[in-house]
Amino acid sequence: MRSGLLTLDNINEDLIVRRGDLVITSGQGGVFPPGLIVGEIDDIFRHTSGIGRFATVKPTYDISTVSTVFIILDFENPE
Repeated sequence: MRSGLLTLDNINEDLIVRRGDLVITSGQGGVFPPGLIVGEIDDIFRHTSGIGRFATVKPTYDISTVSTVFIILDFENPE
């Protein structure tokens, strides 16, 4: 993996994920407020086993200061 990128693993097969999509905090864990931009999807890959996908994420912030993230797999859009 290229240096400085994060890995987002276990991406649900039903989710449409594209390069450039933003990865943001949900606030549900109570540690980070909702809406913080973690980074941007750099590339999407399928595991060598053929089961599951993962993505590389270009971080927006200095990742040495981040210790925990929470990933939302689905949500209802109020609009």
